[in-house]
Amino acid sequence: MREVFSVVLLSIILTFGCSQTPQEMYSGKWHLKFSGDVTSEFDFLIKNDLTFSFAQNINVNGENHEVYFSGEIIEDGTLNGSIFSGGDLVGNISGSIAPEAGSGAWEGSGMEGTWTAAKKTQ
Repeated sequence: MREVFSVVLLSIILTFGCSQTPQEMYSGKWHLKFSGDVTSEFDFLIKNDLTFSFAQNINVNGENHEVYFSGEIIEDGTLNGSIFSGGDLVGNISGSIAPEAGSGAWEGSGMEGTWTAAKKTQ
């Protein structure tokens, strides 16, 4: 009986003690790369509440535009966000992330493409 209890206790500790919370898996600094009709690379931060919001200057058709990104990561790693320029909603970003990398698609203002992201090590 004591051996059975020890095995069950060890299983519980390994199952719950080693798993990371979504905040531990996804929050932190990330490097983002856009491909497609617009190509750009930059860093951004996923906050502990699994949201992100940041502004970035992006070159679109030879002109620089300040673009604002805002969104969230759902606990299963699904990423959904919006892209704004000049205060107007101009596009969307979607995809998924895992603890170390992510990928998805973006679209807006008649343009589209894909994105990849890699979590940065401190």
